[in-house]
Amino acid sequence: DPAPWQPRLIFNDIEALAESISGDDQTEGVGILEPLLVRAKPDGRFELIDGERRWRAAKIVAHGQPGGDYLVPVRMFAVSDRIAQLIGQAANDQRDDHKPLEMALCYRRLREVLEQEKGRPLSVRGVAGIGWHKRSMVSDYLTIGEALTDDVLRDAGVLDATGRADAAIVTKLTVKELLDVAKAAGPEQRVTLLRER
Repeated sequence: DPAPWQPRLIFNDIEALAESISGDDQTEGVGILEPLLVRAKPDGRFELIDGERRWRAAKIVAHGQPGGDYLVPVRMFAVSDRIAQLIGQAANDQRDDHKPLEMALCYRRLREVLEQEKGRPLSVRGVAGIGWHKRSMVSDYLTIGEALTDDVLRDAGVLDATGRADAAIVTKLTVKELLDVAKAAGPEQRVTLLRER
């Protein structure tokens, strides 16, 4: 299962990655070289910590295989929600293609997990001490993430009912634009401003 705190809203080039895994008529595929990071869930399933692009590509490859299966290498960890999210965020922060809205939602989820774990509200400083960005940037991301709830993003057409993002909208929104929307008076005004972008 995908991690609930996956920062990516857009998964680019999944088909190209699937082709590199399986190959085509002229070339042999290389498979998945870097293992997916997973943890066991109480229901017997596994939850991704890192590697959702590779997992999605492997699912595409599996559809073309007899029996619809494709085995992927994994490394399993027994870790808490907090540690799983930190590992996933650290792996994702090594990539520089995240969009501001993705990071805002990631920091919002991180704060929620940490507050649940600690049983108390957490300051920007408390979240920034765990993340990999400067405190001012974390503050901006949290302002955006907390104002632009999933309901606001769905009503504005940024996310669909399943939580999938409209790539054209997500890729063009800057931190400044998102902060302007976040500082609007209420959810209805935020929806309107997002629709106008």
